[in-house]
Amino acid sequence: SHGQEKDRFTVCVDEGSDLYSDKPDVHFFDDKGELTDFTQRAIDYVRRFEADVRQTQEFTARCEELGLLTQQESKFQPRNEKGEPVGEPQVVATYFGIDGGKLMELDTETFAGLRNNGYLGGMYAAMLSQLNWDPLIQRAAAQDTAQAAQA
Repeated sequence: SHGQEKDRFTVCVDEGSDLYSDKPDVHFFDDKGELTDFTQRAIDYVRRFEADVRQTQEFTARCEELGLLTQQESKFQPRNEKGEPVGEPQVVATYFGIDGGKLMELDTETFAGLRNNGYLGGMYAAMLSQLNWDPLIQRAAAQDTAQAAQA
């Protein structure tokens, strides 16, 4: 997009790409010089993408403004074949995430505002997503262990 001009886009074509041809199967313009459906879909995609970027930036700014983003980490706890903890937990990832406790501490009016503008759903989705770290890490560790045993 062009800075403050939110509805203006530049479509670029990489003429060096192997997909580019001077005799294309799909044209950018029709015989009348109008956009083809293919080109219009590409522009619509970019427009939606840019709108999503702006919405994400606004969402993140609001979360920061309310102090809801806190640094968090996911740890991996090595376990033996019986599933018992072995050694010290290892930090696998450090990231900023929605702090559920701080979200619940918000006053009723602020909380309702987050609900009304659609941010609350995104916040809960982010918190639920964060819960997937541990099972993913455990699954990856089990897969590595199984591959090592086969070798």
